[in-house]
Amino acid sequence: GIKDGQEIVFKETGNRSQSETPGDVIFIIKEKKHQRFVREKDNLVYKVPISLSKALLGTIVKVDTLDGRVLSIPITDIVHPGYEHIVTGEGMPLHVPTNDTNPGSQLDKARKKAQPQQVIDDDLRGERGDLILRFDVVFPEALSAQQKKTLRAANL
Repeated sequence: GIKDGQEIVFKETGNRSQSETPGDVIFIIKEKKHQRFVREKDNLVYKVPISLSKALLGTIVKVDTLDGRVLSIPITDIVHPGYEHIVTGEGMPLHVPTNDTNPGSQLDKARKKAQPQQVIDDDLRGERGDLILRFDVVFPEALSAQQKKTLRAANL
């Protein structure tokens, strides 16, 4: 869940000398573009080209996730150009600072269960942004006479 441009600071872990306090080591995150996904805040956008027939009749979209799973997402609505289908909780992990004191949060509960020497990772919450399927309807270049007749008969 770390975002582009976010800084990670390690206080006083830089070069050491006897006469000066060590400086901070600062990492600045630079996101690498992905070939299938685009990040929008904590959400992942997956662009899906879809044929006109599947847009009208429905389909199952298979998505290879970043963690190696394959999601099979049924699309039963009529898909129009620009249509979006949201899959809740399949986006980027939500980043919560370790100083989060939100009572009742999963992080708060994990802290209460932990032994004093344990470090509680801020990603224990398991919460994630959403996966947004953004559709691009691909229209046929031409229709045969029979296809036109069938469409007219269906009164579309």
